[in-house]
Amino acid sequence: GEAVACALCPVCQLIALLRTVRPETVDRLADLAAAASTALRDLAAGLAAPTGPAESRDTDPGAGRTAYQQGRTRAVPIDVVDED
Repeated sequence: GEAVACALCPVCQLIALLRTVRPETVDRLADLAAAASTALRDLAAGLAAPTGPAESRDTDPGAGRTAYQQGRTRAVPIDVVDED
């Protein structure tokens, strides 16, 4: 007979899908996932990396504060009209 498999949980659904897909397709999807994770890692490293010379970062009183905390943002009122 056939083995009874769960058809509800996402893990079992993924396994069932991978059993029906050609191995070349799985290899390409794995390559795509690796490229996407590398791109996201590089993007995150670029956002986390400090910019400018180290001297100016150490003496900057606003270093490490958000734009809101530094006072570079302002509140903008939004008029809401109820259509009812």
